[in-house]
Amino acid sequence: MANATQTRDFRIRLKSARQGAGFTPGDLADELAACGKEITVEDIINWENGKSSPKAWEDHVVVATEILLGADGQLTEALGW
Repeated sequence: MANATQTRDFRIRLKSARQGAGFTPGDLADELAACGKEITVEDIINWENGKSSPKAWEDHVVVATEILLGADGQLTEALGW
């Protein structure tokens, strides 16, 4: 389970990478769904706002997000995975 610092780092990196790639939360959710990864716009927004964070079993979604955004391991690193 990620600690508070890891969660903060993750949400900052996620939002920065998403915005840098020119995606809205909806765009990102759509792209992930097209890759077969189940995530909602609300999940992405909650991750970015720190209301929740990815669970270990969602690691495949985080890795797919990194690939789509060109984040090169920054998100999994922030979570301590």
